Amino acid sequence: MPRRYDDLTPEELPEVLREAVRRQEVDEREREVRQDRESYAQAAEELGISRTQLERAAADTHAATVARIRRGRRIRNTVAGAVAAVLLAAGAYRVANPPPPDPVTYTFQNDAQVWSGDFNGRSTGSARQEGGRGVIVVERFVAEDDGRYWANLNTASVPASLDGHETVTLRIRGDGGLGNARVFIENGPTERWRSPDIPVETEWHTLTFRLDQFEHQTRADSRSPWRTTRGGEPGTVTGISLKVGHPFNPTNARGRVEVDDLRIE
Repeated sequence: MPRRYDDLTPEELPEVLREAVRRQEVDEREREVRQDRESYAQAAEELGISRTQLERAAADTHAATVARIRRGRRIRNTVAGAVAAVLLAAGAYRVANPPPPDPVTYTFQNDAQVWSGDFNGRSTGSARQEGGRGVIVVERFVAEDDGRYWANLNTASVPASLDGHETVTLRIRGDGGLGNARVFIENGPTERWRSPDIPVETEWHTLTFRLDQFEHQTRADSRSPWRTTRGGEPGTVTGISLKVGHPFNPTNARGRVEVDDLRIE
């Protein structure tokens, strides 16, 4: 049963008043619309326009408005579809052609990129960062019982992956005692990629190798011999090493090698 105004509580009165004001505004707008409609109808009658003609004009105007709205929607949908297609194509292109990764650069002046030496126990020498260069000094090579000997300059400061990189570039020189070197990119103790031979001359010179020129090598464990295998270019890596020991230089070789500006791009 509908409630009467006299039955309302004081708490309900403000809401009821707001509703009454809203309804009054609605009624006033409807009254103004009716007055406008009648005024236009009277003006049309004075011009000799019949009610039937007004109805037809109203229908035509409504149809034109609906057509305009639909046309606008079609245009908006077409534009939105074109934009979506462009964005989809751009996304697909970016997936198929990702931007090249940032180059990995070693200037041998960055304390965060630690390089350290590694010699077999019977050989003597040093390897370190020195004056903005990576330096290997071999005082003496003495082979282990298996015939191997090594003098390496190593770093574990590497990106998690070299996917997308294509080349390795370095500047290198020596004092003439050690004629050859190699760069190794390593993934733990059982996988590595070995560069082509790097001739060490007495003057600075720059060499660039493609990563697909590196020889892929694997072994079953750290005591097993390395074997060349198929395997593509480096992806996941854990270290980089410059090596001047066996078998690149003979046991009687002595000397100094310096490397600078090593980049993987």
